[in-house]
Amino acid sequence: MPGRRDTSRTGDKFETMSRNTGYTKYMSLKIRNVGPADFGSYRCVAKNSLGETDGLIKLDGN
Repeated sequence: MPGRRDTSRTGDKFETMSRNTGYTKYMSLKIRNVGPADFGSYRCVAKNSLGETDGLIKLDGN
């Protein structure tokens, strides 16, 4: 599909995935072997020619 690109970065602990569908981009973060040190906040930042925005995801052990 033209204009669509899926990307992935994999490490021992984290894997990020990105998928473009037209004007929309979907991103995800996979955390393997979650433990107490992984709990906390994760920040996602998106930038383009119009500006920048961010979001915060909180991971807790409850």
